[in-house]
Amino acid sequence: MAVVIIFLQYLWEVLKHKYFIIVAGFRINYLLRSTSYRVSYRRLFLHDISKLGKSEFWPYAEYFCGSKDINQKKHDAFHVAWLHHVAHNDHHCEHFISNYSQIAKQLRNNPELAQNYLREMPDDAIL
Repeated sequence: MAVVIIFLQYLWEVLKHKYFIIVAGFRINYLLRSTSYRVSYRRLFLHDISKLGKSEFWPYAEYFCGSKDINQKKHDAFHVAWLHHVAHNDHHCEHFISNYSQIAKQLRNNPELAQNYLREMPDDAIL
């Protein structure tokens, strides 16, 4: 029974997210009506469609709607699903980094490297 609840909770969250994206897109198009710019309806309806696929749905559902004790297996499955998501959705800036999945895996497997990276990011922005 818990599996069905997790499934329905996450499905509701994804559909709610898609609804808000579509509403926001219509509002943006309304604001841009006097220009030649538009958000395509196709783009609005296909936004985050990969979250409903087998590569992402269940790892995301367990991570966000499942039990609060996230074990390493669930965390790893979520990480793989996230990498799949950014690789297939160009509304994420990580989509355009050609070797993002390798960088993310290196940072994830080397916490010290990740800490150094996070420490240096503000310095890079200032310089």
